[in-house]
Amino acid sequence: DVFRAMRYEEGARPDALCAGLMLAAYDGARRWREANDLAKRLGDVYDVRLDEHLAHTVITLAGRAGDMAHARAAFDGMRNSTLVVTTYSYNCLLGGYARNGDWEGAASVLTDLQRAHLRPDSYTYTHLVSAAERSGFYEEADGVWEAMLASRVPPHTVMCGAYVHCLGCQGRWMEAEALIGQMRERWGVRRNAAVYNALLGALVRADKLERALEVLDEMQAVDSILPTEITFLLLVRACQENGMVNRAKELMSVRDSLAETGALENDFSKYAVSPEKVSSSASEATAAGARAGDVGRMA
Repeated sequence: DVFRAMRYEEGARPDALCAGLMLAAYDGARRWREANDLAKRLGDVYDVRLDEHLAHTVITLAGRAGDMAHARAAFDGMRNSTLVVTTYSYNCLLGGYARNGDWEGAASVLTDLQRAHLRPDSYTYTHLVSAAERSGFYEEADGVWEAMLASRVPPHTVMCGAYVHCLGCQGRWMEAEALIGQMRERWGVRRNAAVYNALLGALVRADKLERALEVLDEMQAVDSILPTEITFLLLVRACQENGMVNRAKELMSVRDSLAETGALENDFSKYAVSPEKVSSSASEATAAGARAGDVGRMA
């Protein structure tokens, strides 16, 4: 409302900074479609000229809103202007293709980036892995991971989580577990709850429930990471389905204790999914919780 009122206020004119703050408010509220609609009118209605920061915001929000036509148009407009296009600019566009599970679109952006003589970074590879995994292009995801290793770009937590989930989707739980070990021993990368949830999901998918329960203990003892809502949903459902009723009750008791003390992270808020939509089976819960690379969060 304040942004709109500036059009009629004498001596006040909305600029790129004001527009960026306004769109950031919509982004924080996860009202991406409304933000995308407003972004389309910044030039014609509000006479706001985009700078690099605002252009990146517009591209990112269009991707989060699922409007890849607008994201691509905004990116092309940036390339055809005097604005400086960097690897980060391409990453903003890639984030949309990753979020929407469009491997072909993501691959085309990588080709454009390379033709522009820019270097992919860790976020580029993260988006590519996520796009490939969500599209079911698992071999391509493997190729992206190998290209990342060959490029000597250091992986980070989010990328490792995305690839762990990709491996889990293919039943490659031993590789997923080995990767989590390498995060700390080989690259010195911090492990978080999302990465562990990705591994737990892989183990549950492979019917390795006993090992999953051991990993639950390890994440707390080794990395001092508390289980989250998704952790409990994965393991409680798996225990119930495997006749381990008492273990399921124990887990629920721990979950309730954490909730009472305010120490339980509701990580469902990070994903475009609700507990009701994924509670029908442990495998569906895996898909919700292990996508550490959701990576609308990364651009």
